[in-house]
Parts: sequence; structure tokens; C-alpha cells
Amino acid sequence: MNLYTSIPPRVSRLVNGQDVGQAWTQMCVNSWKDAGYTIYSVNSDKESTKVAELYPDINIIETERDGFEKVGRPLVYVSDIINLAKHSNESAFAIVNADIMFLKDAGSILKNWEPEEGFAYSTRLDIDDLSGNNPRLHGGVDFIILRTSDLVDLSLPDILFGTPWWDYWLPCSLNCRGVKGRRLSVNNKPVIAHLFHDERWSHSDFLDNFTLFITEISKIVQHRDSLSPDTYIVDQQTGLPGDMLKVALEFARASSGMIHLHNPLLELS
Repeated sequence: MNLYTSIPPRVSRLVNGQDVGQAWTQMCVNSWKDAGYTIYSVNSDKESTKVAELYPDINIIETERDGFEKVGRPLVYVSDIINLAKHSNESAFAIVNADIMFLKDAGSILKNWEPEEGFAYSTRLDIDDLSGNNPRLHGGVDFIILRTSDLVDLSLPDILFGTPWWDYWLPCSLNCRGVKGRRLSVNNKPVIAHLFHDERWSHSDFLDNFTLFITEISKIVQHRDSLSPDTYIVDQQTGLPGDMLKVALEFARASSGMIHLHNPLLELS
């Protein structure tokens, strides 16, 4: 099965004062290979050459556009990744965040595995170092397996890969279209791990993507009363719509809970 991601040319992760970012990224890539995936990294032309040099055994796909003007980084669009995957003539494919590693037991079980229907996904374990110390659950959807047939006519908003809400938008939009999902587990744990780091998104990114999320979900359920930051009072100290930020944060927590409620656990063995 093809696995799509977007590996940046440089990753910084500090553990006890030492930058282990590149080592962690290599561990992630190795885990994907061990799970039997054919790996594709979708990158802007600003990064594709360097990524190809760092990871010569990974397939690099260069996109014509990126989010540099929006966020100051050449992130790629989730819609471009999905469109590339849809045209690969594969019945199913996977998407994973670039800083996600398959846990050892899960990787061997996932080889040649795909859902018989609907989609499958995993939340993650946050860990503090390369040895996996202090694992704790996190509710984000950082790995998802999709069936190409379920994506026909799915509206694809311009959400940048790796920014807030892309991971909630995809399973929520499929659920709203009647596509069922399963949350993957091995030995009562998620199948993926993530080396913890501080959040790197801005409040404006969070709110912009929240508005996209609400708008797209509203289209699917035929309810267009989407929320807009313009309808909320701006917080005078931050310059941000303070009430809107509270709404968005609460909605994120609720979305995570609803995703896991509607898509029951599937214990792999």
C-alpha cells in the first residue's frame, strides 16, 4: 500500500539539550518501511531537492503550490496529497504525519493490512525521548488509511498538511457522508508514537482552519450556518477574537471525542 506524507528537510527535536530531530525522522521512515509501505513524500519545489538528498530511497512528488505566503513555511495542501493518491489507481492508501513512528508490534501487524470497508485510523502515544519514556495518550488523528472509493466527490478544502484541524476534518467529513471508521489498537495501545514537542501553530492558523472545518462539515450536512471570526468580539490584548478562540478550542476537544465515539476500536492481532 502507498503511504503519503510530507517530510521537511530539517526537523528539530530537543531531548536533554540535544537535537535528535533527524534521528527521530529516520526512525519514523524506517518504521514505515518495516510496515511494508511504499512511501511518497509530497513537497514544495522549495524543499523537494533537499528531501530527496536526505532520503534517496523515498519517492518524492513535487507540488506546484505551497503555503509559504500564508504561514511562512512551504507546507503542502492536504487536498493535493489526496488528489495525488486518488489518481494512483490503488484501492486504498495511507496518510501519516511526518513525525509519526509505528510502534514495533503494530508495524508488523499492519503489513498488507487494509480495512474491508470504510477507513481506519490511530491516535498516538506522545513520548519524551527516543527510548519511548513517559508514554501518554493524545487524541489527534495522525495516521489514517482511506479507501479511494470513499473519496469520490468529497469536497477538499485548502487546509495545509501539518496545521490544526486537517486531521479532524478528514474523519469527520467521512462520518458525515456515512462512511464508518475504526480506531486501530494493538495490545490496547495506539499503533503510532510521536516525540513530544511544544505546539507550533499560531492562534490565527487555528482559527482560520477551524472556520474551514466548520464550513466544509456544514456543507456536507446541509447546514450552512458556519461560524465566522467576524461575528465575535476581538480580545483587545491579543488582537484575536477571544470568544471565537474559546469556541474553537472547545470544539476541538468535542470533535476528538466524537470521532472516537463514532468509530469503534479495532484491536489488531
